[in-house]
Amino acid sequence: MIYVYFRRRKEQGIFLPNFEVHWDEPEVEEENKRRVHALDVGECIYGARFFFSEDLSHIRAYEFRISNINGSPVEELLCQYTLPRFGK
Repeated sequence: MIYVYFRRRKEQGIFLPNFEVHWDEPEVEEENKRRVHALDVGECIYGARFFFSEDLSHIRAYEFRISNINGSPVEELLCQYTLPRFGK
């Protein structure tokens, strides 16, 4: 079994969606337990990671399918795109 923990990462004072893959169930606060998903062999879940561009003018988004293939995590990049950063 593998575990996918959906969490927010703070960058430039803004929280951006992110995920982490773990072999063991991560220790998280009670209110964040709903963000941890256990994947049995053959199961998958979708997630994304967001980052600021080098000049901080845009946000880069990467969407993934995270699968448990024979007990190993596989992150398959499905698409990537750039969003304008509003308010700057």
